[in-house]
Amino acid sequence: MAFVIGTNAKDSASTNVCCIFPPQALDGEVIEAKKVFFEQGSKEDAEPVKFYKNGSKCSDVGCSRTIIPDPPCTGPLVEPLKRVLVCTKNRSVYINNILFAVQGDVTKGLSTDRPIPGPFKYPTIHIANGV
Repeated sequence: MAFVIGTNAKDSASTNVCCIFPPQALDGEVIEAKKVFFEQGSKEDAEPVKFYKNGSKCSDVGCSRTIIPDPPCTGPLVEPLKRVLVCTKNRSVYINNILFAVQGDVTKGLSTDRPIPGPFKYPTIHIANGV
């Protein structure tokens, strides 16, 4: 199983015919699992797992630099890129009946996949085991 995408993750840059859209933090809806814990060191340090769900809307990404074609771009091609998180890697593992994002999943903006290079979190997760 791949690592869970951390709440401070960023996706990768992308382009269209007019703009370069830089990497940006996901800033989507974060879910906190009340009975699923991440242990870092000792059981006393265990914290509830926080994750992004499939279909989470992420913040828009502004055009950081215009690629100047001839004629210059205008209109929808230079508007902020709307992104949605899509579970392309995780297809079958759920927390509290919610499909969650892992390493290998992407954000989609228009028809462009923007891979999420990290940071990732939670190499060890405890599910209802008395932590």
